[in-house]
Amino acid sequence: MSRKPISSRSAKGAKSKKKSKASKAPAGAPLVRPRFVQAVSSAPFQVFASILVVAIPSTWLMAREPLMRSIGATYPDQPAVAFSWPERADESGETWLPRPVQRLLTDIALSNLSSDPFDQPGLQLAADALSATGWFSTLDRVQRLAGNTVEIEGDWRVPVAVVRHRTSDYLVATGGEILQLPPNAPVAEGTMPLILSPTAAPPTEGPAIRFGVAWAGGDVQAAIELFGRLRRDPEFARVAAIDLAPYARSGHLTLITDQGSRIVWGSPIGAASNGEVSTEKKLANLRDILSQRLDARHDRIEIYPPVVLIDKTVPN
Repeated sequence: MSRKPISSRSAKGAKSKKKSKASKAPAGAPLVRPRFVQAVSSAPFQVFASILVVAIPSTWLMAREPLMRSIGATYPDQPAVAFSWPERADESGETWLPRPVQRLLTDIALSNLSSDPFDQPGLQLAADALSATGWFSTLDRVQRLAGNTVEIEGDWRVPVAVVRHRTSDYLVATGGEILQLPPNAPVAEGTMPLILSPTAAPPTEGPAIRFGVAWAGGDVQAAIELFGRLRRDPEFARVAAIDLAPYARSGHLTLITDQGSRIVWGSPIGAASNGEVSTEKKLANLRDILSQRLDARHDRIEIYPPVVLIDKTVPN
């Protein structure tokens, strides 16, 4: 799958506010497409570069290898990476990204970077590999700074739910994009809203999951939107999962509470069919059911018709 090179300008707009503590890049420092005279910002090199530009091309070609050895000798053997991690909304300055994911992304970047300060292909490989994890909606900057530190900035996707397809769980972002997790590091049970039995399988390329690609079918996105609405009200925290198994047949979403009761929501938000009450009425019905703990006594309740239907034939 081909990828576009990273832009040589920093994107503006919503992105991580936290800046790297690494030293600032001088004007003209490289992103993913540096010219040679931009690749290192040390003062001796800048002086040499000013002489180099007046030399004929053959002199440049002969001088390149000694120059690279000279400049490379001033750099550490192992490059460092400095991510601008996403910050919590509470202005604490701390990141919400778990340490195992931070280590995963750092290892991916380092595995594609060399200690050569002129290694332009390595920057592009690192950018492509990080984009392929799904964690960035856009990757704005992969830039080598003085001291052989590579600065990485971008717009982060926020995980919002876990999708369970058959026996496997997948962490997804707002648009249903799958986010890569470290091996043997599953999301802790109960820490994320759970979406069950989507109509489509996760996006793949051969046997590999395509991280950063949205889940097909639209039902996962409908469940994410509904969870987003429910999470505004603490009373709805008892909704533990949304089951999509009936979606292909009826177009309905089914809520599962912490008591195991199934509450049929009906069509997704904004897609109500004839005979369904409004979203606000469904929310009011759900609020009444949970406040009275009817879900603890009944296995199935339908809240989308004009009259709430309670199946009393099979008590929970």
